[in-house]
Amino acid sequence: NFWGSWCPPCVEEMPMLSKLSQEYSTKNVIFVGIGIDSPSNVRDFLKKTPVPYQIVIGGIDGSNWSKRLGNSTGGLPFTVILSPEGESKITKLGKISEEEIKSILK
Repeated sequence: NFWGSWCPPCVEEMPMLSKLSQEYSTKNVIFVGIGIDSPSNVRDFLKKTPVPYQIVIGGIDGSNWSKRLGNSTGGLPFTVILSPEGESKITKLGKISEEEIKSILK
């Protein structure tokens, strides 16, 4: 999930992603957040809003990663769900719902 600390929809979906990351932790599903922001902004944000899943600091280069995965506009939030083989199963620009994630993970 590509996100920015300055992006309200990104921050709004974080509690749901946190919940699902814990729910699926025993099912070999890994949630990763890629912060599209400066390292200091990501660290400061996570001090106030910790999450149980891995966070990678993508910085400005993180936008390029998301574009390579199908996010042609570079908008946030942007979610990619990969199969165990690394194939992209779905990409979603904008907030993703709990129901969408659960449906795909089934």
